[in-house]
Amino acid sequence: QYLSVEQFSEIQKNIKGKVGVKGKQLFMPLRICIIGQPHGADLQLLVPLLKREELLLRAKKVLERV
Repeated sequence: QYLSVEQFSEIQKNIKGKVGVKGKQLFMPLRICIIGQPHGADLQLLVPLLKREELLLRAKKVLERV
């Protein structure tokens, strides 16, 4: 299953509300979690190309390092 752009936007809003962070302070860590680099293509273009399970696996790997 893939996330739609709308679903990803909703997830970003939820994260933003829970951690109280927005803009670059939110998107750079998300980008690193998803693609492993702080700069690159727009996440809204990349996320729908990756399966939900892959996104969760990548997030879990990053969180295990913290």
